[in-house]
Parts: sequence; structure tokens; C-alpha cells
Amino acid sequence: NKLPYFQITYIATTSALVVFENLGFAVQDLQDVTSDFDLVVTGTCVADGLDKDLLLYAKTAEIPCVSIIETWANLRERFMLHGLLSLPDYILLNDEFASKLAIEAGLPEHTLRVVGNPVLEDRLSLCNETESEIDALLAGFDRDAVCFVSESFSRDSHLPGYERLFFDEYDVVADLLDVADADRSFAIKLHPDDSYGKFDFLGDGRVFAYLDRI
Repeated sequence: NKLPYFQITYIATTSALVVFENLGFAVQDLQDVTSDFDLVVTGTCVADGLDKDLLLYAKTAEIPCVSIIETWANLRERFMLHGLLSLPDYILLNDEFASKLAIEAGLPEHTLRVVGNPVLEDRLSLCNETESEIDALLAGFDRDAVCFVSESFSRDSHLPGYERLFFDEYDVVADLLDVADADRSFAIKLHPDDSYGKFDFLGDGRVFAYLDRI
């Protein structure tokens, strides 16, 4: 807990449980929560689930709510609940481009705050690390490997209101394999809902290195 002056309750389900547990945080189920909160902070997802349940919980209990969008797609759909737009008090975004997209999608400007993305910024900080530190981080990996970060577009594309693309994660990996040298190594950062071996059927004998995190 990096905020010692606050009492924080972590609520998570499914794949997010592993993330919190690996960080050493105790996690509760929303149904088991008995505390009165001063603030609710949620993630966002197009599909119905815990994020929208927490938003509804906060609005029903008249608790201030902040929601975090860590991507640049389907911004409005993340707040559609039973066909209605249900908004938190504030929406935190990665950058000004995300803010522009959110306004174009019809999200009220007064709720939007650009705060950056600590995870992405931490990755960028690698540029300032010494070569030996980078070597340690990449130990065991081919420096010429292709690293693909997977998203579950094939699963999510059927959801109501989801912004449909003309490709999914399988198409991207297949295209990469078509243009890559036969001896090129591939590392795939899995989405938390993905399973190991997800792309093996595309490899035609090529071995993929699956990563939980980068």
C-alpha cells in the first residue's frame, strides 16, 4: 500500500485477481464489501462486469467515483449500462489524443482529466537505463524477436456497441508470420484472459515465447 494515510479495499474478479495477488494485495468480492467508501476508483470495460457494477454501486450510494481508461478505443461504450450512459464524476485518460477522442465520442469534457499512464511511462523509462540493466531485463530473449501484445478483439467484437475492426489478434499474428524471416523469434505478451498456447496453431512449427508481463 503506497498510500499509508488511506485505507484501501481492492475488489477484483477473474483474471485481475492474479494481478492483485501477485502484488501482495488482499482482494475482496463486491458482494462481501461492508465498508462505507469515501471514493470509488474503477477500471473500464466495454462488456458488463465488475467495472460497471462498481460504477453503479457508487452512483447508487452517492459516492464520488473516478474511472480510468487506459486505451484509446470504444470510450463511450465503456459507460453504457443497460442501454443508458452512466458516467462517473471524473474519467482519467492517457493523453490529450484520448481526451479529443472522448469528446468526439460524446463524453462530457468537464469530466475528463489527462493524467498519463504510469505503466507505459515505466516502460519508456527503460530508454534511460544502462545497457547492462537492459541486458538483464532481456536475458534469455533474442534481441531481434518480434514482441506482440495481444488484445482479445476476437472475443470482444461481438459485444453491443463495440467498435468493430476488420481484423483481430489472430489476423495480426498471421500477417506477422507471413512477412517475418523463418528463424525470427516471436514473444507474445498475453492478455490476462488469454491462455498459454493461444497462437500455437498459427505457428506451423514455430515456437512462441508467451509472456505474462513486459
